[in-house]
Amino acid sequence: MGKNYLQVEENEDSPPDIIYGSHDDENDLEQHIFVPYFMRNAFDLKRKIAEPIYRSEIERGQWNSEFEYLLSCAGYIVGLGNVWRFPGKVYQGGGGSFLLPYIFFCIVFGCPMLMLETALGQFSSKGIIEAFQICPIFSGLGYTIVIVVFLIATSYSVIIAWCVLYFVSSFNYILPWSVCTNKFNTPLCFGVSETNYSKYNSSYRSSTFEFWNRYVLADERLDGTFVKVTDSIGFPNVPSLLCLFAVLCLASIIIMFGVKVSGKVVYLTVILPYIVIFQFIVLGCSLPGALNGIKFYLYPRLSRLLDPHTYVLAMEQLMFSLSVGAGGLVTMSSYNKFQQNIQRNVFILMSVDFSTSLISGFATFPVLGYMSYRTGKDIEELIVADSSLFFLIFPEVLSTLTSSNAWSILFMFMAFTLGIDSLFVMLEVIITSISDLFPKFQRKKHKIALTVTVGSFVFLGGLIYTTPGGLNWLDILNENCPNFIITAVVFLEVFIMFGIYGHRQFQHDIWLMNGENLGIYWISCFIFFVPLLSIIMWIEVIRHTEVIVRHGENFPRWTFILNWVINILFLSPILIKAIYVVIRNRKRYPSIGIIQILKLCFRPIPIWGPRSKRFWIHSVFYSKKLIKYKDNKRFLSSLTKEENIIKLVKLAQLKIDEEKELKEKKEKEERNEEENEEENGVV
Repeated sequence: MGKNYLQVEENEDSPPDIIYGSHDDENDLEQHIFVPYFMRNAFDLKRKIAEPIYRSEIERGQWNSEFEYLLSCAGYIVGLGNVWRFPGKVYQGGGGSFLLPYIFFCIVFGCPMLMLETALGQFSSKGIIEAFQICPIFSGLGYTIVIVVFLIATSYSVIIAWCVLYFVSSFNYILPWSVCTNKFNTPLCFGVSETNYSKYNSSYRSSTFEFWNRYVLADERLDGTFVKVTDSIGFPNVPSLLCLFAVLCLASIIIMFGVKVSGKVVYLTVILPYIVIFQFIVLGCSLPGALNGIKFYLYPRLSRLLDPHTYVLAMEQLMFSLSVGAGGLVTMSSYNKFQQNIQRNVFILMSVDFSTSLISGFATFPVLGYMSYRTGKDIEELIVADSSLFFLIFPEVLSTLTSSNAWSILFMFMAFTLGIDSLFVMLEVIITSISDLFPKFQRKKHKIALTVTVGSFVFLGGLIYTTPGGLNWLDILNENCPNFIITAVVFLEVFIMFGIYGHRQFQHDIWLMNGENLGIYWISCFIFFVPLLSIIMWIEVIRHTEVIVRHGENFPRWTFILNWVINILFLSPILIKAIYVVIRNRKRYPSIGIIQILKLCFRPIPIWGPRSKRFWIHSVFYSKKLIKYKDNKRFLSSLTKEENIIKLVKLAQLKIDEEKELKEKKEKEERNEEENEEENGVV
């Protein structure tokens, strides 16, 4: 016999059953999530009824200090995109004219999204999958994010590997991209150290171009043609393959020991790039033609302010730079102390990201000005792709300087440190999400195994990009997949938090953490600006999706279709999980109506709230919730060994009674005031 709706409301055990199954089985989390047989045996995931696993009994980890958290988040959002992508967007957006909409979007979109994601992670102390149990019907959003992060990690790790390849090659006595004496060079090659600049505008090709295309990418054939997307991708390029392996080995070793170790590493990987950037600003400004580059960077072309495309570029760059919607901020913040000041951290991170992008322009455009002066080309002609700045222009400029090896080593090491911080967080997003689903992985030996497994899969996924035809597939996957999916994720995040969870409840949670209420600025941005800008960006991504062009040739039409098929597949976990949640509740409660079923699907699970239950008793809302679910086994399993449910219930009841007394006292005072006013009126 099914329960009627009144019984469901009285006991309220249904929300955990949506995801975890029957609350009578403490290990249903593992029972209802499919795990391949070999993984269950390899990682000891078999259920042990005699020894149930309690999430809270396993140390999840926490930052050593708030400064390490801020450094790690800064390392995540400040990456290669701030140096190699921002200057190109500034140029496309009209120089100084681009900065005006960019600053505006930082205020009405960037800061609110940082607030939302850091608050979600800090409040729940959960990874990206578990955090979205705040609305079970949309919990598939976490799976979509993890899949997208995996996709980005495979390509990002290869880009870092290319930086390592250039870094290692910089130790040669003669920089290999500065001469034409290598085995891979062609008769059309000319060394960048030559003074015959007329060759730049002829059929000859620079040695940096050939090093990039014929050695690093290996996508140019002997006859001078390039590997097409319809051709066989070929075998991995050994130098790139070895560097990819080294990058993922290093990242995995650091990540497997948790945030306490990675928090120390970021002191080097975050602070060093700023030192190097300032050195390159001084170097670039001392080169001939540097002033033209700076003018090109800052001179506003005001007509571009009337072009809608300028605003799209600014929003696109901001989303890419802050990495919102990719789970990193939620994951990093989940290791925070519960009462850490969120608003202060948000403004610090936003200021760091914006100032880094702005300063990077002063390191980049003087170099472009010098390159323009040296080759006779306009600056516009030099920016043909994001990768050309890092792997063609800068190596060529540095090879013409005194102590070129030292400058090249310094620059590529800076690029490596900029990228590896972001890769740390991407791997941590995946690992933390799995660890929260399967708490055994939070134990040291199991986490090491999990980290090695995740690193291996990222390595296998990145192998395709190390092949001669790999860059074609990198273009296909990166053309609009991340932009399309991340924009949709951002909109859904805001919709869940403020359309379903509610802005009042969100404000209450912020108050519980920081003891302060959000002002009209935050609420207006969350309710109006962020959803509106997300929808506009999503439409613009769809409108401007075009067939990819590489080396002057269009990709086949089927790649355009494939791109959209991939987009749909990546978003499909949201729909699949939503259907699963509805069907499961329908089966468990067949006697209640569909409206009530949907209400259960949209309601947060019983254990949703601060990880430490001692914070629950500071709030009347969570005190009532604690008392309501005090007998729920899933809720009891979330307690730590130090937390006594009987004591917590007593304290929660005291909080409720105290609040009730204050309310009655206030009402009594108001009645007395009204009576006094009436008496005075009669007199």
